[in-house]
Amino acid sequence: MQAQDREFILAHAEADPKDLLLHAHRYPGVNLTFCAAQIEARKKIRSKLPEWYANPDLYYPSGLSLEQASSQTTALYKARLIQAGRREQPEYCSADLTGGLGIDSSYIARATDHHTYIERNGQLCEAAVHNFATLGLAHKTRILHQELTEADLSTVLEGVHCVYLDPARRSHSGGRVFSIADCEPNLLAWKSILLQPTRTVWVKLSPMIDLKATLQLLPEAQEVHILSVSNEVKELLIRLEGQSPDIPETTLAAEQVPIHCVALDATDGEILYQYTFTLEQEQNCPTGQRWKPALPQHNMATDPGYLYEPDKSILKGGAFKSIGQAYGLEKLSTNTHLYYACEHLTDFPGRAFRILLVSEFSKRSAAELAQVLPDGKSNVTARNFPLTSEALQQKLKLKNGDRHHVFCTTLDDRRKVLLLTEPVSYSTKNRQ
Repeated sequence: MQAQDREFILAHAEADPKDLLLHAHRYPGVNLTFCAAQIEARKKIRSKLPEWYANPDLYYPSGLSLEQASSQTTALYKARLIQAGRREQPEYCSADLTGGLGIDSSYIARATDHHTYIERNGQLCEAAVHNFATLGLAHKTRILHQELTEADLSTVLEGVHCVYLDPARRSHSGGRVFSIADCEPNLLAWKSILLQPTRTVWVKLSPMIDLKATLQLLPEAQEVHILSVSNEVKELLIRLEGQSPDIPETTLAAEQVPIHCVALDATDGEILYQYTFTLEQEQNCPTGQRWKPALPQHNMATDPGYLYEPDKSILKGGAFKSIGQAYGLEKLSTNTHLYYACEHLTDFPGRAFRILLVSEFSKRSAAELAQVLPDGKSNVTARNFPLTSEALQQKLKLKNGDRHHVFCTTLDDRRKVLLLTEPVSYSTKNRQ
């Protein structure tokens, strides 16, 4: 990157790239096409990759899509997993088979002694050469510009102890795919070569996959990590291990694989809370009690309580019954993943709301809310309810507001209820 280009990019960090290109005549001697692309890319990564944004010497190929790239938060978590799982080796080596922009590789390389980045796109490889040198990683990284095939695997991975791959989840026509057999590369076709007795494989899959079906296809799976940031599921990771002839059989049934539901802090990537379970535990868990408020209006003054909504990582994992049992909660209904307890649980892995009012939903609900919400502001959520959240908000004549939160749902006895709540801050403790 030329010094004048770098200075221009920093000086116009807040400018509209399209506007700069429209007035290119104002900036003679500046490679404006390049600079505008860098400014646009840096805008996109500002919150997603703060460490990269803080380094103005990093380069982003023109036209690169950053939406699917890992965030700093999840890349740090993966690097910590790999660091914690290091085996006793004179030199512990890793490889990223689907290098991309190199975000994951740049963090994994810090956790190992030597790292190989493999990518079929030439522009991305050129960027990786420049960026890894800028990040001080050139001495411990090898960059391969290669269309990796099954025939190449054994040679490329010789001496590699930890493999990471993020199979592409788009078909040749551009549509999204979710089955691991439809992703590229096809993990099922490669795993016999990938999985060696001295090698760990981490694979990143779409959060939309059918987890149980996927685990049944991967008997080598040892654990699952479902990562969420700001209550949004970002990634699903599976660790696979090859079977050593010197170690007793370690294959787990799909129902016995530990599933770690992890909420990460968006700022520093630290774990806010973690809940671990297995599908077997969920299957064997009793249904649990149902909350039965006294309607048409439940008196919260004499019977105070709290509403709990598990983190999205837990809901994605399917821990609908076991989470209630673990925390002694009463579920609102079979098909509504909201829970009740009379006390405030400071370590609950999700959102907690103090219940201010419970009433039967009716035509009078909007008028009743207007009496207790004079400013007419509250966030609104519909769960297992005939109306969408947006339609419900209009019907209740409410504007968005973070101070209160209205939930409307249907109980198991088909009664429709409205709960006016007040959010409680996220907790920062773990329970397994």
